Amino acid sequence: MNVLISEVAGPARWGQFNLKLAWVPTFFGASLGAVHSIHLAQIDANGNFLANHHMPEIYKPNSSNWAFEIPGASALTFPGKHKRPILILSQTAAGYYPFELVMPSETPYNAVAAFLAANRQTPLREMARCIVDRSMIPANRFGLHF
Repeated sequence: MNVLISEVAGPARWGQFNLKLAWVPTFFGASLGAVHSIHLAQIDANGNFLANHHMPEIYKPNSSNWAFEIPGASALTFPGKHKRPILILSQTAAGYYPFELVMPSETPYNAVAAFLAANRQTPLREMARCIVDRSMIPANRFGLHF
């Protein structure tokens, strides 16, 4: 199973996760132009399940990005562009993705940011992102709960 680790942009679109369409088939298994929905399972910093969120999604042929609102993010203050929040999405069953939003004030942030920097798959002018096999992340290395 794969894990998508990504910085989150802001503050103008804080709470909205944007992903270039080229990444969507790789991680979400969706075809461009097709109706595709995902289920996000929100996990908090203590490993508690918070809620399931169904995200219906339709690709727009005139857009180069795919976007969805990150559940719970709007209740938080964007920390600034020098230490961006990091979203971690884990693949499980088809269409089901547990996720954690790691804020700079949280304990695992520095370890997650260092891992992302070392495994970055995007140009420096874009948000740092990577898709890695779950086995690359030792169990509980970050203190995460997915």
